[in-house]
Amino acid sequence: WVHKIDIPAFPWPVAPFPQLKYPLSENEEFNKQEEARCLEIYKNILDDPANQGDNCIAAVIIEPVQSEGGDRHASNDYFCSLRNIAAERDVPFIVDEVQTGLYPTGTRWAYEAWGLDNPPDVMVFSKKPPVKVFLENTITSGGLSRPHASYAQRVPVG
Repeated sequence: WVHKIDIPAFPWPVAPFPQLKYPLSENEEFNKQEEARCLEIYKNILDDPANQGDNCIAAVIIEPVQSEGGDRHASNDYFCSLRNIAAERDVPFIVDEVQTGLYPTGTRWAYEAWGLDNPPDVMVFSKKPPVKVFLENTITSGGLSRPHASYAQRVPVG
């Protein structure tokens, strides 16, 4: 059952989020290894033959700071790697900025601090503005979004 919703969950693959140790400056080696471990599992999920063809991964969704499951963070390099791996496999990359959008991380969008070579294909946010919105990167996605107007407000970026 899904936390807070009480309906059955889909059996979608889920990659682990790094469990970093603090203070960061004293745990650099451990944290690099932990992020590498999570990235390897992520690659294996995307490359798994069970996730190809009719069962292909439709998109990767990442939450920059996982605050409901604890205050969990990762490095900018980790997020850049996630993005690059998704792009190499032609899998849309979605950033969920519900918790992090509109400046709580110091930038308008958390992903802006990551130094991505290629911005997310889609970004979603809500709560702070009185609407729920997703933004689509029309430059790289070529028009990825498929929701009907009744489900989402589409705002192209780029």
